[in-house]
Amino acid sequence: MSNELIGKYWVLLRHQRHDYTDEQPEQDIRTMDREEACKYKYRGNWFSVVSSNLELMKYFIKIDDKELSDKIDTAINYRPSSLTGKQICKDEVDMMNAVLDETILCLESIVG
Repeated sequence: MSNELIGKYWVLLRHQRHDYTDEQPEQDIRTMDREEACKYKYRGNWFSVVSSNLELMKYFIKIDDKELSDKIDTAINYRPSSLTGKQICKDEVDMMNAVLDETILCLESIVG
């Protein structure tokens, strides 16, 4: 595994962690203008993209930390409330943020 590949996933996961707001919108995100809604993490699409990128990262980069690897698997397989017609809640976003934070730190430690 190359440092370049690790760096690419580091940048991508940091983007998904920090470039979308953790703020829970007052309005139901499903009724917002698309441009406005896209900046929030409270969307099923945000969860899908993060899950997909974690899965791809795990395919290409070996994560030796078994506990983190299990958390990543949980995030990959997680189905947000939006899939059952409910609004995504703060706990769901917090869980995914925590996995992203740990994964980003892990990638930093691999590169050194």
